[in-house]
Amino acid sequence: MSIGGSSSSPKPQYKTQTSSSSPWDKQQPFLEEGFQEAQDLYQSETPQYYEGATVTPFSDQTQTALDLQQARAEMGSPMLTTAQDQLMNTMQGNYLNNNPYLQSAIDAASSGITRNYQEAIRPGIDSSFERAGRYGSNAYQTMQDQAQDTLAKNLGSVASQLSYADYGRERQLQDQAMQLAPAFAQADYDDIKQLGDVGSIYDAQAQAELSADIDRFNFEQTKPYNKLGQYLAMIQGGYGGTQNQTTPYFSNRGANMLAGGLGGLGAAGRLGMGGSDFGTYALGGLGALGGLL
Repeated sequence: MSIGGSSSSPKPQYKTQTSSSSPWDKQQPFLEEGFQEAQDLYQSETPQYYEGATVTPFSDQTQTALDLQQARAEMGSPMLTTAQDQLMNTMQGNYLNNNPYLQSAIDAASSGITRNYQEAIRPGIDSSFERAGRYGSNAYQTMQDQAQDTLAKNLGSVASQLSYADYGRERQLQDQAMQLAPAFAQADYDDIKQLGDVGSIYDAQAQAELSADIDRFNFEQTKPYNKLGQYLAMIQGGYGGTQNQTTPYFSNRGANMLAGGLGGLGAAGRLGMGGSDFGTYALGGLGALGGLL
């Protein structure tokens, strides 16, 4: 039983208060227009990838230079080929004892010795023995034989010296050729390198074109996701909303009534009520409180 009365239905323990806020009225048209524009952009085909080629082609000068460089690398240098042939002949000794001008050099060097014999030595022997009356004698013949033998030796010495010098010079050239052989052999790879350089330029161009195609493909693949992210970023923001707040029911209405009841008791006391009057007043306040329980 409750003091001051009874109630057949339970009292609510909590209550919910709802508050809402809206964007500034002058801001709303711009928000609506912005949201509509964001949706239009999202549903459109933009952005578009650049339709033209994104790799610069070779200029005519570069293409011509590459063609010439490739042709030279494939054909090689005729000068180098000739030099290599000569180097090979020299190293193989094809020019040893095969100098077509050697005999001419020997003849030229021997002509003075022969002329001296013919114009000086032999006439001198003849004259000496003729004055002595012994021309045609055995001694005369011996002297002539000795002079001719000396002539032959001198001529042979000249030929030997020249031939030896020619042989030695050619052997020196052989040695030099053998020292140059590695460089001449390496020169073959210069043409290969030139051809490789041309190929590298074409490969780089092909890779650039392939990368451009891949970029275009990736752009189309990620376009929906990028557009969705941009669209969501455009429509998000704190433009107003609704808030719900739940508070205990007694904390507001009950607290006020309790304060009023207690206040009434205090007032009765201050008025000097006593006896049955004070009891009636007090029971009325307590009955009001009982209605909250």
